[in-house]
Amino acid sequence: MRKSQENTKIYLCPICGYSVSEDTISSEDTSKYSMQTKFRDTFLISKLKDILQKERQKALSIIDKDIIKSRIIEVSEKIITLETKDASFFQPGDPIGFIHPRLSEGRARYLGTVIDSTNNILVVLLSSSISDRFESYSRSYMTTLLEIFNYEPLMSYDLQLNLLSIIEERMLQNDLEISIGNDIAIDLVFEKIPQPEIKCEYLREYKDVSGKFFLDDSQSKVVEAALNLDNNQLLLVIGPPGTGKTCVIQKIAYELMEREEKVLITSHTNRAVDNAIEKLPLEKTLRVGRPEKVLGNIKPYLLSYKARERLGVKLITIEKEIRELLNIIREVTKYLKSEKDPEIRNRLRGDLEEYKIALKSRLAKRNELVRSAAEELVDEIPIIGSTLIKSQLYPLRDIKFDTVIIDEASQASITLALLALVKAKKWVIVGDHKQLLPIFKSIKDSNRDLLEKLSIFTNLLKKYNHRHLWLEYHYRSNPEIINFSAKYVYEGKIRAHKTCKNKKMYLRRLPASKEMYEILHPDKAVIFIHVLGIDERVEKSRCNRVESDIVVELIKTLLYCGIKPKNIGVISPYRAQRNLIREKVQMIANLNELEVDTIDAFQGREKDVIIFSVTATRNMNFITNPNRLNVAFTRARYKLIVIGNMYSIINFARGSLLHKFVEYCNEKGGIYDWEKKRWIRISY
Repeated sequence: MRKSQENTKIYLCPICGYSVSEDTISSEDTSKYSMQTKFRDTFLISKLKDILQKERQKALSIIDKDIIKSRIIEVSEKIITLETKDASFFQPGDPIGFIHPRLSEGRARYLGTVIDSTNNILVVLLSSSISDRFESYSRSYMTTLLEIFNYEPLMSYDLQLNLLSIIEERMLQNDLEISIGNDIAIDLVFEKIPQPEIKCEYLREYKDVSGKFFLDDSQSKVVEAALNLDNNQLLLVIGPPGTGKTCVIQKIAYELMEREEKVLITSHTNRAVDNAIEKLPLEKTLRVGRPEKVLGNIKPYLLSYKARERLGVKLITIEKEIRELLNIIREVTKYLKSEKDPEIRNRLRGDLEEYKIALKSRLAKRNELVRSAAEELVDEIPIIGSTLIKSQLYPLRDIKFDTVIIDEASQASITLALLALVKAKKWVIVGDHKQLLPIFKSIKDSNRDLLEKLSIFTNLLKKYNHRHLWLEYHYRSNPEIINFSAKYVYEGKIRAHKTCKNKKMYLRRLPASKEMYEILHPDKAVIFIHVLGIDERVEKSRCNRVESDIVVELIKTLLYCGIKPKNIGVISPYRAQRNLIREKVQMIANLNELEVDTIDAFQGREKDVIIFSVTATRNMNFITNPNRLNVAFTRARYKLIVIGNMYSIINFARGSLLHKFVEYCNEKGGIYDWEKKRWIRISY
């Protein structure tokens, strides 16, 4: 539990400006310090708790669909070994939940964290709050059934709720433990602690981690500021699309590693973590996570991969012995059930008990090997990548870091980010307050003020505005694509790098029709296709059949012109429109390559060509969210095609960012009337 600070006097150091509690300075020195009054944001804490409880209840409703049957083989030393045909569904580091009439009173509870899963065997490190129940339970292990499931949908909420309970100094709400290495991080968020002006120091090397490119001035300044952080200092990095934030994160982590610091690179998404570590030295970087959730080129960084590699033949041999013993036990059990002779049955029972003892010994030995290897790797390797949730799970839970770097932080909630922030002495938080904010099922998208308070990045940016730096040069897109957001979203804070002028779409073959040639001409990087489509309600979503047909026509032509499916992305704000387009596109392209998804799913992604279907033609409140539109408008490298009803936008979304985009296209002669088959201009 965190010590109460309700009645503790806090002073400000006159030299460094840091907070100092009264019990760390002598009474005669208090006159040298200025008094600081502590104000805990209890309203925000209460609001977060209420939201998380509602979100957890919604997540709980889907668990019944994913129950997996398992059989207990052995329990010892707070490790449970299970047999299940679905063992491969789980990977080291995964949280497991369980349901059992007696052991969990029929409720969904946290069992523990996967140590290893091989063949049909699942080995789980039991939660300390539940281990005694299993070890004292009357075991006939080979016949005790356990219903298990992936606890991750609940894990996130339970960890965050427990963190809030610790902050409020109340009893924990569930079985999960929280490791807090630095509780000043809690003060950083729920109070306001002094943060001095940003200081920078010169880098010894201004090339990126690959050694191929030089950092630009803004990137260099961010890295220099990160390297100059003292304990309990914060650096906020505003990284708009295509400004090289991944490159900067890698450089910061690498330079800190060279200074013998231990660094955690984390985010709420697996993809962001993978992107951040992919160029870092393999021998100095470790990825904790599920193999099927990481990018293919990241597999060699995985903890499970490195642990098995380290153990080698020793692990292969003992696993072979375990498989053989399990097969023998199954056969003996089968004979025992069918045998009628009492004498033979007694002999079989004796044999079965000996085989079980041998199996228990092999399992315990194997489990200790795997656990030791995993813990050694986590302890030895200086740069670790994991999601925010997994940073508080075995084997990372008790690991402390010098610096934590959080990417895509605008979309991370306060409590989710705090799971990682409390593990480190220094904090580098990278985000973009002009892109997507946290998503909660219980909060409407229109409640922007509340969502900005709940985002760790926007919250801290308002509180510690003097602690932020911008990445200023955009490298991803054709200038016409990024110039819209640079002007209307970022207010001139970013600009296209000179190399962007060469970014144009290359067509291997020209379109068959004159109309398609004009639409796909490489010199027109941004266009708006006007069509008189009408949206339709589909349950709680919307679709637009006319726009979906145009999307298909454009894809057919792009493929004909030699654009590869993997380089095309189709975006819509609505799930129903996404589903309709997917249904039509799968007839002409492989959906594993050509991605069709919502705006939320495309954050952090990029494609050569983006086709954006506005879909809505009447109520346009959802589509006009500026953060969501900014994400959609900045995914394309060479060509951005937006399809919508121009009149609906002018009538129902006047003054919005979407309306400004139509005007932007109008200024550049980039509005095409699909029905009239010609370019048009709006005159007001």
